[in-house]
Amino acid sequence: MASSDFLFSGDLYLDRKTDAGASTGYLPPIEAGQIAIEETTELKTIKSKKRDTYGQVRRTVSLKQPSKIKVTLNEVSAEILALALLGTADARSVAAGTVASGAPTEVTLIPGRFVQLPHRHITPHVDVTSPIVIETDETTPVEIPLADVEINHRAGLIRYIGATLTEATACTLTYKHAGESGTRVAGGVKPTIKVGIMMDMKNIVDGESAFLVIDEATLTPTSPVDFMGDDFLSVELEGELVTLSDKTSPYILDLLTGG
Repeated sequence: MASSDFLFSGDLYLDRKTDAGASTGYLPPIEAGQIAIEETTELKTIKSKKRDTYGQVRRTVSLKQPSKIKVTLNEVSAEILALALLGTADARSVAAGTVASGAPTEVTLIPGRFVQLPHRHITPHVDVTSPIVIETDETTPVEIPLADVEINHRAGLIRYIGATLTEATACTLTYKHAGESGTRVAGGVKPTIKVGIMMDMKNIVDGESAFLVIDEATLTPTSPVDFMGDDFLSVELEGELVTLSDKTSPYILDLLTGG
């Protein structure tokens, strides 16, 4: 006999679809703090204007409104962060390399200000066999001593702190840099978030299984991403459920008996 009391635990599987609605497959199970569906209707009424029944309702009909959903994700991967930032997440890899004198990096050094180099993880050199070389981009280049610059090797930033240059000066640099790999999130490029959702749940009251399957939801972020917050990042989304052309409802809930 099905339970009459429910307290669910569950794993959330999320499929971020393409703009055309094609599946890309479910991500591994995600910690969900909330997944709530709200159903509402709009009442349409006909009121009487007869002499003795003025203002009374003659007929009422309930019109279905879009099914709404709220989701809170407490486990934030790069893919989930991309959802919150309306972006994409793609693997990125940069090989270690050398910027040699044959194709040096051109940069304008600004006294007292950091400028960005094309690479991060600039290799600190402690020997003269592979030094970082900085020269002014002039007919007769002048080599700038390393003591006259401050380099944030990890971030790939360089700042002129010497006394010779008094204004922004075009320079060329040669250096070595380490490789890096990870995921790049490009934010603000995907205003439409289409997802499929499957919840693999357990009713803690009786141990029975339940499955919530949402074919497609169109979501939007409802909270900012605070990169300097004091708490762990979470992602809050809400939106509406879509009934696909080959389905008769936007979602199904299967409450199982026997495990």
